[in-house]
Amino acid sequence: RSAVRVIYNGVSRPSGDAERIRRELRLAPSELLILALGSLFPVKGHLVLVEALSVLASQVGGARWRAAIAGIGDQEEALRTAIGEHGLTDRVHLLGFREDVGELLAAADVYAMPSLSEGSPLALMEAMFAGKAIVASRTGGIPELVTHDSDALLVPPGDVGALAAALETLLSDASLRDRLGGAAQRRAAVSFTLERMTDEYERLYAGN
Repeated sequence: RSAVRVIYNGVSRPSGDAERIRRELRLAPSELLILALGSLFPVKGHLVLVEALSVLASQVGGARWRAAIAGIGDQEEALRTAIGEHGLTDRVHLLGFREDVGELLAAADVYAMPSLSEGSPLALMEAMFAGKAIVASRTGGIPELVTHDSDALLVPPGDVGALAAALETLLSDASLRDRLGGAAQRRAAVSFTLERMTDEYERLYAGN
């Protein structure tokens, strides 16, 4: 153990115009936006997210919401098919490749990371810096970045019911969204800045 040092990646703080994205997606003022970012490959769990969203859509009452998934990959057609089969075409948007991640995060109310396996995801760090309420899979390095019920809600990977329940919990509780998002932002500001990362590498190279 004494020969191993862990230096977490750092990311730039995202920023952007939330209203531009909300206009693009034609969101009503009362609609909440669930956002997922990542390559459209099976390991990212986006099909699990679509299944969970179909559970939410079947519930009577509750908060009004829409979802957006940004990214490209070989699962795009499978996702589009699943969205259509669940009758979610008007509620779940596949945005393709986007360079305006800061603006997408600014517009989002809930950030979802339904990965089946992960390393130390930069997109999650960006969502933390943006102060978003996060639902993520308890897999790989994710539990090292966020702690359940402290700065995120964590669910078992691949568990549609647990993911749907966690999303519903956040959509229905604005104060919880604020608490988790604020805590995630504070943790990112301490642990996942570019400055902290470069300082730690400099200390390592200097033998400190």
